[in-house]
Amino acid sequence: MVFAPHPDDEVFGCAGAIIQTVRSGASIQVLVFTDGCAHLEGQAKQDMKALREHESCISAQRMGCPEPQFLGFEDRKLCDVPGLKDIIRTKIEAFNPDLLFFPSFWEIHPDHRALCFATLEVAKEGFHGITSDLVLMQYEVGSPMLPNFILDITEQKNIKDAAVQAFGSQLKVKSYDGCIDGLNRYRALTLHPKASFAEAYFLLHLKDLDFWIERLNPQETPDLVFLMQEALSKAHLENSQLSQELNQLKFNSIQDRLEMNLLSSKLDSAMRKSTQHRQQFEIVQQSWSWRLTKPMRGLRLFARWIQGRLASLFKCNKEREQ
Repeated sequence: MVFAPHPDDEVFGCAGAIIQTVRSGASIQVLVFTDGCAHLEGQAKQDMKALREHESCISAQRMGCPEPQFLGFEDRKLCDVPGLKDIIRTKIEAFNPDLLFFPSFWEIHPDHRALCFATLEVAKEGFHGITSDLVLMQYEVGSPMLPNFILDITEQKNIKDAAVQAFGSQLKVKSYDGCIDGLNRYRALTLHPKASFAEAYFLLHLKDLDFWIERLNPQETPDLVFLMQEALSKAHLENSQLSQELNQLKFNSIQDRLEMNLLSSKLDSAMRKSTQHRQQFEIVQQSWSWRLTKPMRGLRLFARWIQGRLASLFKCNKEREQ
């Protein structure tokens, strides 16, 4: 039995396992809980709901499994569904599966988390007519998990790709096929060399659920959405600080540029004055008056030199007398 929060999660998360289950001859039932039509209203919502259900049916056909059952709850509001645990318990007891696939504890999307926690709570409370041999298989889609079971899906990858391509409405929004392909490639890292693609799961036997929950203690685990919001707030604050520093640098740069322009203007003015003075001096040097007074300037310099020498001699004689 496979629980999917939205039409496509059953394929993105565990198509390889579904295909292997079908080929083994086992019965399989897929339940899609929400319509996957958040932010749409009116006729557009109804059209998208019908399209997404149709895509899931085509995908199921390509995997060789029966068409999913669509419960049609509101997208992103699964946690508000009254009696969700009762619905989950009723579906499990009616089908009585050996394997139950559902989103992992590490998922971030609110519908994925709501379905995971509700399923875990129902499993912990127990079922009527369900033995302790039930195996819980948590799968990953939007957030990598800490797996304890890796399933080689190399031989099923082509069929999974075909099943993923059935969701054309979603692939137009984002290249989910590339994301899932990368995730499946990465998960094959620890398998044998011939394994190219794999799916990761957290496998948990029903009889071991209490022990696992006691060790993990989900009630004390920080809410991932809160952590994301806190990280975003911190990033926004850092971005604001960096913006202020950048603006200050721009302001300082403008001031430095103005001061540089002012100094450059002063330097140009000083160079122009220096050029003018040099030109005036050259004109004076070329004049007849400058040439005629040249001997007198020489005598004046000589007289200043004699005056200095006499002052020096007079000073020496005075010091000797003292």
